[in-house]
This record gives sequence, C-alpha cells and structure tokens, in this order.
Amino acid sequence: MNWRLVWLLSSVPLWPLMAQKPQDRDRTLVVVNADSALSGQIADYYVRRRGIAETRTCRVRAGTRESIGRAAFRSLTESPVSLCIDCLRGAPVHFLVVTGGLPIRVNGTLGTDGTQASVDLELATLYAKRARLTVPLEGGVANPMFVKVAEPFDQRRFPVYLAGRLAAYDLATVKRMIDHALAAEDSGNFVFDMKEGENENPGDRWMNDAAVRLPQGRVVVESTLKILTGQRRVLGYVSWGSNDSNRKQRLLGFEWLPGSVATEFVSTNGRTLARPPANWNLGNDWRKLGALFADSPQSMAADYLAEGATAVTAHTDEPFLQLTPRPDILLPADVQGRTLGEAYTASLQKLSWRNMLQGDPLMRLKPRH
Repeated sequence: MNWRLVWLLSSVPLWPLMAQKPQDRDRTLVVVNADSALSGQIADYYVRRRGIAETRTCRVRAGTRESIGRAAFRSLTESPVSLCIDCLRGAPVHFLVVTGGLPIRVNGTLGTDGTQASVDLELATLYAKRARLTVPLEGGVANPMFVKVAEPFDQRRFPVYLAGRLAAYDLATVKRMIDHALAAEDSGNFVFDMKEGENENPGDRWMNDAAVRLPQGRVVVESTLKILTGQRRVLGYVSWGSNDSNRKQRLLGFEWLPGSVATEFVSTNGRTLARPPANWNLGNDWRKLGALFADSPQSMAADYLAEGATAVTAHTDEPFLQLTPRPDILLPADVQGRTLGEAYTASLQKLSWRNMLQGDPLMRLKPRH
C-alpha cells in the first residue's frame, strides 16, 4: 500500500468536496413579482437565509391582483419562469418557491372539469410542458407522483416541479415561517380532529389512516363532537375547519412547533391572502352577507400561520374533497424525512388544480436529538 498517497489524501480538507454535493438550495428557483414590494422583501430574506444564489432568482411582472387570466398568466408568469430556467443552462430545478405578492389563481371555469387553477400548481406542470408532454387544460392533470413517497424524486419519472408559496398575512409572519422551516425538527404531536367519527367519511378515514402510520405516543385523535383547542407541541394538524359545524372560533390556541404543518378539508380557505377584519369570525352560513369575508364564510388557512404554524395547505377555490391533500400521505412522508415539497406533491391526485402550499417546500424535519 502507498502510505504516502494515503497520507496525502487524508490531509486534503473535506469541505471543498462536501461543498460540491448538490443541495436542495442548488435545485431551487425563487419566483419574485417585481410589481410587488412585499414579494421582493420575502425573496431577499429567503435567499439570504437559505444561501440561494442570485442566479436562481426569477423576476416577473405579474401585476398586483390575486387573480389573473389564462393568457396573462402564460405571458406574464409562465413564459418568464421558463426563460429563467433556460438561463440556468441545464442546471437542475426541482423546487419552485413562489413569493407572496404574485397572483394566487388562474381564472377559468369551475366544476370537476373546470379550467380554474392555483398559480402554484399551474407552474408545477411547467416541467411537463417544457418536456413537450401533453398537459390537458380541463379538469386538472393527473399527478404522476401521487402516493409515490417511497421512491426518490426523479423528474424523468415524475415530470413536475415541487411548488410552494412563501405567503401569509404579513412579512413578519413569512420571515418567522422561513426561520422555523430551517429549525424544523421531528418532535411533537400530531392532532386529528374528526367531524363524524372514525371512518364515517373519506376525510375521517384518511385521518385515521394517518394516525396509525405516525409514531405512536405522539398522536391525538378526537372523534366526538368536541373541537380540540389549546393543544401543546403541535407538529401536525388535520381537521374540517369551518366545515365542522361545531367549530366556532378562528384561532385554536395551539402551541405550534417549528416545522409544523396544518391541513383542513375546506373549499376556499386560500381564497385570498388578505387579512380578515379582527371582528370577523368563521362559519358555514353563505346566506348572511355580514358573515362573509372575500365572498365566503369559511375558515382561513393563513390563520394557522398567524397563530404560529410553519406551513399550511390551502385551496384558492372549490377543489372537491377527493382532490384535497391526503393527510395519510403528507404527514407520514414528512416524518420520514422527505422535503415538504415532496410530501405535499405526493399527497395530491391532480396538478393544475386549486391547491396551494403556504410554506417553504425545502423544509425537511431533522431527526430528534
């Protein structure tokens, strides 16, 4: 054995070799709306905290409204993002991080065969479009990654971008979400608040299935009419939100841990990113104008972020129950060490649909110490 060679190799510092290993940040494109000061502030903070290269920031001019027409979306957002990816000259892009201040929905028709979609899940299909695959306009797009959480992410098999949005009611909350995503740890409890009792409907069955797939001793399941409040050390939460008629309050008084994710079966909880008036309360009566905020009485996903959650799933418009994120896929994948972007995307049956992840898709739970 050439011991001199062994000594020389052992004396080479490891950090240059380690630095060459691609990381999630090296596979990320941050999309910024140059028409929104908030969008730029979020992006500046995020790329600094994540150590993302300036070349991986994509600036578009998408206007300041929350809704955008299909033609305008293609010209003002989709095409510029595609050009930004071209400018990376083949460098990988797995994650699309959309910042608050960009439109949230692409206008279109409603219903199960409709064309309306969230901007984020429309962008998730851009990889397939760039690969010249067929991407239908009506009724969403079958997600090739659905339930495939046991397989490594490979865009040759899963031609999608993993999209998430850094957005909440205000900049301070988004900064805290970013900080807590970086500090995320696999610690704390998973709380499931059913509506009708175990296995009485698809949503409750998914909750029950999720509960048995998560670490035992860290799961709280409520299957009566009671609404859970004041829970401590919450890492994951699933409920029916305002679709549970027993829910009477916006905030639950939870203690949310860094890395916590909330999801609920509510049609319009991401209908706007504007903050409701302080005297507004959730409900399920669509007939009383005074009960509506942004044309709906339903709970707001961003309320969970305001209370301290690190991420939340939302719907810009009616997704239909079967096309909401599956908690029995999302939460176990999250605990198993997948990025939030992978876990969330694998939990969706369709892309180019009305779902939205408010949180850092690069978030990954660190093992407990």
